[in-house]
Amino acid sequence: IVIEFASKNGKEEKDSSPPPEGDEIDPETGKLKKAGKFWVYEQAVKVPYYAIFNGFKGTLEVYHLERKRYKEIKANERGHYAIPEMGIELGILYDNQKPPTPWLRWWDNKGDLLLTGNERAEQAEVIAIRERLAKEQEREAKERAETIASQERMAKEQERQQKEKLAAYLRSLGIDPEKI
Repeated sequence: IVIEFASKNGKEEKDSSPPPEGDEIDPETGKLKKAGKFWVYEQAVKVPYYAIFNGFKGTLEVYHLERKRYKEIKANERGHYAIPEMGIELGILYDNQKPPTPWLRWWDNKGDLLLTGNERAEQAEVIAIRERLAKEQEREAKERAETIASQERMAKEQERQQKEKLAAYLRSLGIDPEKI
């Protein structure tokens, strides 16, 4: 797939002019004429898919090479253009800015957005932070459990010492604590 990001109105990207026979001057630009981009990708390079994204207008056109000619393909129900050979879809995603900005993005063939490298890095960072927090909470819970167990052992030891003290006192009075 070749993706052209349209400059200005997208006219240059849709130019299907074949190469000139000789040295011709373009009357609009005053420069030597050459084959149009559309013609080059369709007839010379023969790229199976050709997409034209106009970020100024928020439009996307996708063409598929069929019988040596580009045929414009229609968006699916998600508004994406399927590239079945690659198992992906191409489409536009708008951000939350005012006004919203169109971004050219990829989805898998199930319609799940494929993350950019930065998004994957951010996601990995969030996962790492969650894992660190979970480990910290687990460590704190273990510490609390150990503290509670220690307090319970101390309370039992105090109770045992009090019983021994009481038993010793009762014996000093001539009373057998086992018979009470």
